[in-house]
Amino acid sequence: MRRRPLLLALAVVLASCGEEQRASRREPEPPAPGPQSKAPATPIPPVAEPATRAAVAPPATRTVPGSHATARPASSVPARPTTANPVQSEPPRAGRKLARFKRVSCVDRQGIGIEAFSFLAPEGWRFEGGITWPLQNPGMPANLAYTVTSPGGADQLQVFPTMTCFWTNDENLLEKLPIGSMHLGSEVRPPQEATDVLRYVIVPLHRRGLKGFRIVEAKALPGLARKLGGGAPAPGVEPDVTAGRLRIEYDLDGRAVEEDLCAAVECQTASTPTPAGELLRIHWVASYLFAFRAPKGGLASQMESFQVMLQSFRYDLQWFNRYSQLTQILVREQIRKIESLSRVQRLLRQTSEEVTEGTRRAWREQIATQELVVGQLTASGRRLAEYFDPIAEQTIKLPAGYGSGWTNGRGEYVVTNDPEYDPSEGSDQKWTPLRR
Repeated sequence: MRRRPLLLALAVVLASCGEEQRASRREPEPPAPGPQSKAPATPIPPVAEPATRAAVAPPATRTVPGSHATARPASSVPARPTTANPVQSEPPRAGRKLARFKRVSCVDRQGIGIEAFSFLAPEGWRFEGGITWPLQNPGMPANLAYTVTSPGGADQLQVFPTMTCFWTNDENLLEKLPIGSMHLGSEVRPPQEATDVLRYVIVPLHRRGLKGFRIVEAKALPGLARKLGGGAPAPGVEPDVTAGRLRIEYDLDGRAVEEDLCAAVECQTASTPTPAGELLRIHWVASYLFAFRAPKGGLASQMESFQVMLQSFRYDLQWFNRYSQLTQILVREQIRKIESLSRVQRLLRQTSEEVTEGTRRAWREQIATQELVVGQLTASGRRLAEYFDPIAEQTIKLPAGYGSGWTNGRGEYVVTNDPEYDPSEGSDQKWTPLRR
């Protein structure tokens, strides 16, 4: 598929390995692991293990969807939070528009030990979450989930864990693998379209029991699905991509809030002729699972900040490089499950810090795909403005309509509509103008 990261199908490769040979001979599958216990309640973001999802009754599913697995980190338990120190600010003059952003950096403390990703967040917003290594899926050994919350707590961006799932029409195998169990690192679950994943999986897992909860709108995004599904499919594989958005409302600390939940579902269906008929192996992934929350009526006005946070998100190239190498090692060795972090660290010593051109290209494609998805899912009707940071020597995107911007070279940015405003005045920091 166009703009797909290099590792997007590695989990599919591993999960499919050897299955077609067994299907043609109708040999029994190896014993399936039992359902996992429910994940304990956690702070923001809430964590959902696959067995927890199994308690949610799935809706009616399509007979023959497609499926796809991804090596983008998926995420589970929040990592140690990285909190941005607020930038000192002065009260704005009447009529002056001023927006401040600061670079947030998250270090992968459990695994590789270096910065995993960074992004720009509004001044004073709190970041929690990061990279964890649940080691359930060799094609996706690391997970990603985090929240960024405004000082008042009502405005929030949340990134949910990616779902990697498996399904089949093999009744004998399904007797051993009930819904919610794990098969080669993927949850056993019938495929669902994007809006159904949001309605029947994400909402029950992460928004259960909210006061005044109601679903306002469920909207499919076929245009985004077509863009994500572009390109030639793998031989013998039927692809299928859906995307969608769900608008919900509920009460939070006595005030009404509204929230958009977004998702893209990529599927691959592989069929194998057998004496008993066509055998289907369906691998599917629900990714780009975002949530944007604001007080009721204020979601549109905050969408620029959400866009800045998501479109400025960057995996560190060295981290992405070593993670890619590690994933390929695990897939090549067909490792079904890694029991301890020490095993991962031994494999990491086999990786190299040298970045190949293929890895660099995959990293850039991941950024391009991310910007495409964010632009479609936020659907705010606004465009961000591009600025050039002469200190970092890179282009960044900040809210439009301010006119000028500044940076102090420490990952902090200010945009304003006041041509006479200079953040260096009265400050012990030197601020450099950004170029449009």
